[in-house]
Amino acid sequence: MKKQKLVAALMSIALGASTVFSTVAFAEENILPNNAVEMGTTESNKATLPDGIDWESNADSTVYYNGKYYKKLQTQEDTQTHKEIQGALEAAYKDTDTKGTKEIYCKPNADVGKMTHGHVADDLIIHGNGARVSGGEYDLEIDTYKHNRKTGKLDNSDNGVYLDKEEITVTVNDLNGIAAWGQRHTGHTINLKFNNCKNMNRIYFAHYSSKEDPVNIDDTGIINIDVNNCSFDSANGGNNLASIYSNYNGTINISNTTFKDIVTSINLNHKKSSGTQEIKILNCKFEDCGFNNNDEIQHKPYSAPIRIVANKGATSNLTVNDATFIYNTTDSEGNIIESCNGDILLGDGRHDAAETQGTTILAITGTDAKVMTHKKGHYDANGDVTNPEKKPIEVNESDNIKIDGNGDITNNNPPVYIPPTPSEPTKTEIIGDDRYETAAKIADKMGYYDTAILVNGDKSLSDGLSASSLAGKEKAPILLVKQNTIPKETLTRALKAKKIYIIGGTAAISKDVEKQLAGKEIVRVDGKNRVETSEKVAKLVGNYDEAFIVNGNTGEADAISVSSVAAKNQAPILLTNGKTSTHSKKTGVEYYVVGGDAVVSDSLVSKFDAERISGSDRYETNRAVIKEFYPNKNKYYYTKGDLLVDALAVSPLSKDNGVVLVSPKSDNSILKDKDLVQVGGMDFEINLK
Repeated sequence: MKKQKLVAALMSIALGASTVFSTVAFAEENILPNNAVEMGTTESNKATLPDGIDWESNADSTVYYNGKYYKKLQTQEDTQTHKEIQGALEAAYKDTDTKGTKEIYCKPNADVGKMTHGHVADDLIIHGNGARVSGGEYDLEIDTYKHNRKTGKLDNSDNGVYLDKEEITVTVNDLNGIAAWGQRHTGHTINLKFNNCKNMNRIYFAHYSSKEDPVNIDDTGIINIDVNNCSFDSANGGNNLASIYSNYNGTINISNTTFKDIVTSINLNHKKSSGTQEIKILNCKFEDCGFNNNDEIQHKPYSAPIRIVANKGATSNLTVNDATFIYNTTDSEGNIIESCNGDILLGDGRHDAAETQGTTILAITGTDAKVMTHKKGHYDANGDVTNPEKKPIEVNESDNIKIDGNGDITNNNPPVYIPPTPSEPTKTEIIGDDRYETAAKIADKMGYYDTAILVNGDKSLSDGLSASSLAGKEKAPILLVKQNTIPKETLTRALKAKKIYIIGGTAAISKDVEKQLAGKEIVRVDGKNRVETSEKVAKLVGNYDEAFIVNGNTGEADAISVSSVAAKNQAPILLTNGKTSTHSKKTGVEYYVVGGDAVVSDSLVSKFDAERISGSDRYETNRAVIKEFYPNKNKYYYTKGDLLVDALAVSPLSKDNGVVLVSPKSDNSILKDKDLVQVGGMDFEINLK
C-alpha cells in the first residue's frame, strides 16, 4: 500500500497569493550547505575529453588532470593520468601555475577508486562522465585541514594552509557516489555545484571546535550549494542519517533530486548568530524518509524529510515547490509508517535545545505536506515525547498558519507575505594611521604567510611596481619600509616570515634595513634601474601565461590597475620606457599593453602582439582593466587613485576581486550595490552615481 502526497497550492509567489509560516526558530546541530546557481536542467553534463587522452595505453588509469604543472614534472610520480581520483586532486592542488578553473576528467563509466578527504582549495570542475567513487569516505574536503602546496599533503606545520582563496567554486558533473565535507576555519566563500550525480553519499558542512583548535562559527565563511538532478539513497551508498547538512550562511538550491530511506534528508541547522540561509527546494521526491528503515523502525527527535532550524539572531527562508513525499513502509499490521515529525519540521524540540531560536519563514507551492513545529522540551533526554499537545499541523490549500517565537499558532488567517528584505551591500575598511600601518593590516587579513616582500613606501613606487606578481606566487604580503628604517608596524609583520624579498637596490632600501632582519633569509631583487628590476622579478616568477607591458616612468597608475591581476595570475608587470623594451617575447605568453598610445607606443603593441587596455585617464584605464578581468563581481576593493601605494599593498589580498581607483570626480558607478572594502583613508566621499 502506497501513500503519495500530491499538490496543494499554498502560495503562488508569481501571482502574489502567498502562504507563509513565520516562526522564531529553533537550533540543533548539523547538516547542509548553501548557495548555488539558477535551478538547472535535468540533462547530463558529459564532457568531451581533451585531445591526447589515451585510456588504452594507460589501462590502470581512470582520471586525467592536464595542468601546466606537468610541463615541469617534479617527480617521477607526477603524471597526467592517475589510477584514482584522489591522486588527481592532489596534483591539482600542487599545481600553482594553472590560472582560472582547474579541470579533472574521469574515464567514462569507470571506477575512479576510493577517496577520503580529497583536498580542494581552488576553482575546480570535475567531469565525471558517469564514473563512480567506490570507497573510503567518498568526499571532497574543503577548509578543514591544513595542506602544503608543494607536497600536496596534509601539513599541520607553519608550511600548511587552510583555504587560501577568498572565494572558490567547485563544480562536479556526472560523478556518482561523490560527497563533500568540511569543518570551516576561514571566512572565505565556498560555492558547491553538483549536477547529475547519482547515489551521492552526502554534503555535510558542520561547525567544529576544540580546546586545541578553537574556531568561532561566526568567524567562518559562507557556503552556497546547488544540487540538480542528483540522488541520495541509503541502500546505494548514501549516508543513512543525512544527505545535505549545513550550519553556515548561504544559499541552498536543491532541484529535481530524489532522496530515499534517509533519516533527515535535508537538515539545515543555521548556527550563526546572524545572517541568512536562503533555501529553495524544487521538484524533489522524498521516499520513506524521516525514520530509520534499515534494521528496525526508529524515529529520532530531529528526523524528518526536511528539517530547518535557525539559531537566535539568524534567519532561514525556506521555499518548497512541487515536492512529493511518499511512504511505502508498513508496520506488522499493514499500516503505513510516516515520519513522526511530519514531512517538514521547523524548530528544535529536543530537551537541550535553545529556549529562543531564530526566524524561519516557510512558503509552499504545489506541495501537500504535513508541517510540524517544535520548541524546546517536546522530547526528553531519552527521545520520548513529553509534550503530547504538540500535534502535527496539517497543511492543505486552505490553511495559512503563522507561528510565533514560542512555537505557538498566533494566526490561522492568510498572513500578508513580506518577502525577505535583500541584504544591503556591506562596506568594510582596512585603514591604518599611515600607509605603513595600512599595509600591515592588509598582511593580517591574509592570514598565515612564510614569505614577505618589502617595498619602499616613502618615495615613488618605481621598483615596487613589479612586486605584485611575485607576491601572488609566494602568497606573500607586500609590506612598506623607508629607505633606512622599518616602521614598527611593518617590522612586527616582517618578523613573522622566514623569507623576505627586498625589491630594489640600496638607494631604495638600504643595508640598514637588512640588518634589522637578522636571522631571516633575505633575497634582494635589484637591477641597474626599475626596468631591469622588473625583468629580474619576472625571472623569479618563472613560467607564466600572461604579462603586462607598462610605461615605468609615467605609467605607475596603469601598473597599479593590473597589480591585482598580476598577483592572481602570477603575471609579471614588465616596465619599459614606453617606446622600446629589451624583454624577449615568449612563446605561449599572452601580452597586454596597459595605457594609451601616448604612454606606450604602438610599436610595443606590435612587438608583443599585445592587446591594449586603456582609457582617457587613469580611472578609465582602471575601469577597462576591471571590465576585462573582473566583470560582474559582487565585491571590489577601492582606494584613492592619487595614492597608489595602498592599491599596490592590497594587490595580493584583492587578487580575486580587483582594485578600483577612485577620486571625487571619477565615475564610480561600478561600485554601486557591491560589497566594498575601502583601503586606506580618504578625505572625500565617493560618488556612486
